[in-house]
Amino acid sequence: MKRILKYAALGTALLITLFILYLLLWPVKIDPVAWTPPEAPALTGLPPAFPSLLAEQYC
Repeated sequence: MKRILKYAALGTALLITLFILYLLLWPVKIDPVAWTPPEAPALTGLPPAFPSLLAEQYC
């Protein structure tokens, strides 16, 4: 009985390993494109007030 479970576990591990290798090594057509993010707006003026955060800070 233990021998059967041993071979079943080995077979399952082998199938999972083969499946993962299949997913990792299968060639796919991917054409990566560079993306340039827009410029961030300038930080001007005072930040908004958060009374709940100010109350927590000075406890």
